[in-house]
Amino acid sequence: MNNDIIENNKLIAEFMGIEFNSFGDKCNHPLISAAWPPVECLQYNKSWIWLMPVVEKIESLDFVVQMHLGSCFIKRQEQFIAEQAKYISKYQGKSKIEAVYKSIIEFIKWFNDNHR
Repeated sequence: MNNDIIENNKLIAEFMGIEFNSFGDKCNHPLISAAWPPVECLQYNKSWIWLMPVVEKIESLDFVVQMHLGSCFIKRQEQFIAEQAKYISKYQGKSKIEAVYKSIIEFIKWFNDNHR
C-alpha cells in the first residue's frame, strides 16, 4: 500500500476516533481487534463497509454528503437546504468510492483546520 493511502486512511481513522496498535503490517495477528487496527490494515480507500460510517459521522455534524456516479460533494446542511452551492469539499473520481474517499479526505483536512 502506498504511503499516501496509508496517511489518508490514518487521517480518516483519527477523525473516527480509532486508536492504533504496534503490530506493524500484521493484519491477521490474533491479538488485533477492530478497535485497534494497524495503520496498514485500514480499508477506507476500498471498502464501503469502512467508508460509510465516516459519511454518517460527517452528516451527524450537520453536513450533507452528496454522491452521484463518480462525484462527491460535501457542504453544510443549511447551505444544502437553502440551495447555496458553497462546497466544503468536492471531488470527481474514476469511481464513486474513489470520489467519496477523496472528498472525505479533503473535508477532514478542512474540518481539522477550522474546528479545533
